Amino acid sequence: RRTWNNVARHYTGPERSGVAISPGGVMSGGHEIMMTEWEWRLEPQLNTESLTAAAGRYHYHDADLGLLYEVYRKLKERLQVTAWCALEQNSEERAGREWTVRRDLEEDAAQHSLEGTLAWAAVTLGEWPDELQEYYVRKERYTESYMAECLCWELLREAYAQLNERLYAHTRLYASSLFFPGQELPLAWMERILDRLGRKRLEEGGLFWLPEGMMRPRQSVAYLIRLQEEEAACASVCAGCERKDCAARRKNEGVRQEGISGSQERMSGWKKD
Repeated sequence: RRTWNNVARHYTGPERSGVAISPGGVMSGGHEIMMTEWEWRLEPQLNTESLTAAAGRYHYHDADLGLLYEVYRKLKERLQVTAWCALEQNSEERAGREWTVRRDLEEDAAQHSLEGTLAWAAVTLGEWPDELQEYYVRKERYTESYMAECLCWELLREAYAQLNERLYAHTRLYASSLFFPGQELPLAWMERILDRLGRKRLEEGGLFWLPEGMMRPRQSVAYLIRLQEEEAACASVCAGCERKDCAARRKNEGVRQEGISGSQERMSGWKKD
């Protein structure tokens, strides 16, 4: 596996099947496009406050926090988080600062409220979380396996936030909304996003789309990011989700559910890795 990271590449040329393309390889108005691609290593972290809030969201209590932290520490031992992102810039717009992504099907994009500037993205936590969960299941340690799953959801959320920050640093555009296949988008968009990012490039980095219709590693996500010039109040995974009753939902106000009121004091000696 490659060890390089934080790479930006540029492709300039007509649209073609692969990285910078429409699926049928058709020229769009005869214009050239420039695809800017990034591959970054991310380092999502859960500190005392975020771990405590996560415990509340998943209905854990004070007595569970020690084990939750131990599982988190095991996850962090070999965690390798990679993000891929791509934007296209039309040749007629290169003089300005407007970054655009061509929608494959404009009607489909309009139907799912994908107006504005979009980035194509994929994030994976790597193989280690899968291996750790499988180890726990073999040992019939199902509590730890589920804790690892919950912590992976939290780590992915932190990775989304880090990716938003990287995008702003390179484009001076803010992430305002996230669109996930199977939620805000039809599930068929999953393969469309992976195709746009480039299957070969993703596979070289350790992310695979399986014939069964799922990604490997399991803790991987492909999605779209809407970007805008104005600073956005929230671009989290929960912001556009309609599942208001979800136990894992993050709320604007602090999450302090019953059963974890003394957890900050109990974990006063714990520090972010």
